[in-house]
Amino acid sequence: MKATRTVSIVALCLVAAIILFQNRAPVETHFLMVDVQTPQSILLIAVLLVGVGIGMLASHLMNRKKPETKDGGRLAEKLRNRP
Repeated sequence: MKATRTVSIVALCLVAAIILFQNRAPVETHFLMVDVQTPQSILLIAVLLVGVGIGMLASHLMNRKKPETKDGGRLAEKLRNRP
């Protein structure tokens, strides 16, 4: 199991490195009325990091614990179980 995980991580890193090396051409990016010219690989890394950040934030917001009620949650249970 551990060997499979290691091989998978190495394979993903290798694919990412290939993608980054093949996309070194400069591209012009327009963001909030600002024009920036950067290598496409840097833009790909930035978009990846933004996506990971949004995913982590969404995961955190979805997994938050709900606040305890004064009645220990009995009111919510009564409301769920009523006909």
